[in-house]
Amino acid sequence: MNADATLLPPGIWEKLWASSPYWFCGAVLLPWTMLRDQLGPWTAATVAVVPAMAAALLVRRAGRKRRLRRIEANIARGVIEAVVRYPDEAGIAPNSGWRAGYLALQDSGFRFQQLRGRTSGPVGAPLQILSPRPLGARPLRPREAPERGQGFQALGFAVGQCPFEVAGDPLYLRGLALRGDVDADDAPP
Repeated sequence: MNADATLLPPGIWEKLWASSPYWFCGAVLLPWTMLRDQLGPWTAATVAVVPAMAAALLVRRAGRKRRLRRIEANIARGVIEAVVRYPDEAGIAPNSGWRAGYLALQDSGFRFQQLRGRTSGPVGAPLQILSPRPLGARPLRPREAPERGQGFQALGFAVGQCPFEVAGDPLYLRGLALRGDVDADDAPP
């Protein structure tokens, strides 16, 4: 595993998909305002919404395909996007202790590099997690931390005598031997 491995950046289709709530509104409002006096408000709304909806669906389809390819490429390189925390920091640290970044898999465990935002540069020195033992799926409370993505699942590990939690997209967690015999779909303990 390359010690300098980092996440592959999202492509243009993923970025368009992520920003679709913003450009979709503009793609509907602009034609509607230009056509409402000539066609009437309901016909203008139909003429504006149908092409914008078709564009949004095409962007979603292309964005999902590119995202899956990027995740598979990251997994093949031994790198996963994740948020991590020590559960003891839940009430003390900001964002319930979750830190966003990526895990680079190594023979003896993994290395976590915290990132500023999802795509910005590294923050601080990498955290080495040696000999993690899987503990199983963990519960995730809604709105606990803004760094977590929607639909993230969490897995627990024991590092020495201290528990350690990793949360990530289920696609990353299923595609890795990181979990050992632990299944991310198991009910939380």
